[in-house]
Amino acid sequence: MPGPPGLPVIGNLWRFLPLVGKWGSMDFLEIQWDLYRKYGKIVSLGKLNENKEFVSIFDPAEIEKVYRNEGPWPKRNSFESLDYYRRKMYKEKFQDAYGLLSTNEKEWQDFRHRVQPHMLQPRTVAKYTAPIDQVSSELIQRFREIRDNNYMLPGDSIKWFFRWSFESIALIALDARMGCLEARLAADSEAQRLIEAVHVLMDSFFELDVKPSPWRYVTTPAWRRFVKAVDIFEQIAQKSIDLAVERMRAKVAAGQELGDDLSVLERLLLANDNPRIATTMATDMMFGGIDTTSYSSAILLYYLAKNPDKQEKLFEELRDVLPRPDTPVTPEALQKMKYLRACIKESMRLKPVVFGQIRENTRDDLVLGNYKIPKGADMILVTAVASRLEEFVPEPERFLPERWLKGESQESKGHPFATLPFGFGTRMCIGKRFAELEIEVLNAKIVRNFRVEYPLEGEFKTNFVYKMTSPLTFKLTDRE
Repeated sequence: MPGPPGLPVIGNLWRFLPLVGKWGSMDFLEIQWDLYRKYGKIVSLGKLNENKEFVSIFDPAEIEKVYRNEGPWPKRNSFESLDYYRRKMYKEKFQDAYGLLSTNEKEWQDFRHRVQPHMLQPRTVAKYTAPIDQVSSELIQRFREIRDNNYMLPGDSIKWFFRWSFESIALIALDARMGCLEARLAADSEAQRLIEAVHVLMDSFFELDVKPSPWRYVTTPAWRRFVKAVDIFEQIAQKSIDLAVERMRAKVAAGQELGDDLSVLERLLLANDNPRIATTMATDMMFGGIDTTSYSSAILLYYLAKNPDKQEKLFEELRDVLPRPDTPVTPEALQKMKYLRACIKESMRLKPVVFGQIRENTRDDLVLGNYKIPKGADMILVTAVASRLEEFVPEPERFLPERWLKGESQESKGHPFATLPFGFGTRMCIGKRFAELEIEVLNAKIVRNFRVEYPLEGEFKTNFVYKMTSPLTFKLTDRE
């Protein structure tokens, strides 16, 4: 199998070392593009973490083969740092409820079966449309207040996207408003502490679980920062769970029927004897749902700003569905926003917030592209590269939402396994529908309220997620 030659004993680990190796200072996606250009569609990186072989796969047909043959228990060796925190450091506290991010095989399947009905039901998701609309309206108002006289947002406005995202996911996961969109957020407030903690977590996951790291053998600064951040999450999440339990007990004591109009958190608590399942699921939702939706929304606005004809087409759709700028978004209105969903899909094709997925090969006989994949190897399914290759997607560098509209041929969309922003199969992102709801509502309201312009060329970086690193100095001019 082609790939960069490694050294005896340490393989290609040296490429991540300071001074002597260039991978340590490179953007993770740049490394993948470099491997594709030099070696082709299937590349062996040799052995890195714990003597395990890594294989990068850029061909969507081979990516499809991996997904189609992964069986009922897809194995993913990621978030090992989180697993160690839960399983080794605080085993008694987690009561065998270790979540979805780091578990595998039957343990993962059992947890997924306990939480999935309450996360993927369209009726459950739809009931959050009005609350998410309210949070998004608050962000619109904040944008109006922080614009300068030329209608430009300040360069650090990404922090407001983070606050919106956190407020939204906390409302879903913790059944609580955190006050993240207040004009002045106190440095010691729970909301500010959680926001800072999630940034630490995203950077820590990349440092500890993606890049080679000695944290498994010695305590490192990155590991200590990670533990402190997770501690903050656990403390605040548990407080919200306890309040939800008290509310439910009070209703029962007062003889009230709990009924069907329950929050996700309440459903999780009622459906499971172990309340730790609800706590773990809530923290997992926040771990995975803040940076991702924030950057997805910012990147979509960037592409709409750089393609004003597409933005105007979207505005026309939104004006028909939302007659006034302050018209609330409803589930019925969202169903009519077909071009909005096409814009989101196209933005995620060009700049997917997650570069791909990782799967361990659990088979003895897996052959990809005429290469036998070693059993136990970690396969990196790099859809962020596949979705930008003309061989698999026509005109890959153009922002063409029309390719996703009903009636367009599959050829215009490209290979179906080239663009998979939420993964595929039984291990597809469990928060997919909530993430889509948040992104759809916010961007519908922004484009309905403002003409969006962006004076800079966008700069991006990938570590754990695809980030827009250039200042978010969007110009937001009010529409009638």
